Amino acid sequence: PDDSTLAERYTASLYWDFTTMTTVGYGDLTPKSTQERRFAIGAMMVGASVFGWMMGQCTTLVANAAAAS
Repeated sequence: PDDSTLAERYTASLYWDFTTMTTVGYGDLTPKSTQERRFAIGAMMVGASVFGWMMGQCTTLVANAAAAS
């Protein structure tokens, strides 16, 4: 039987969701504890946010260059 708590199962489910949505993959190194999974979720959220911000800045740069010419 699974003796993990509801919070541990919920964190594991969120880890799977974020790993799948961010296409990070499951690789050779995977978090084993709930704290490691929470840290990985946070790192993926920060990474996706920074990537989105950078793409937005590149889009603005190209749009401004096209408008100036």
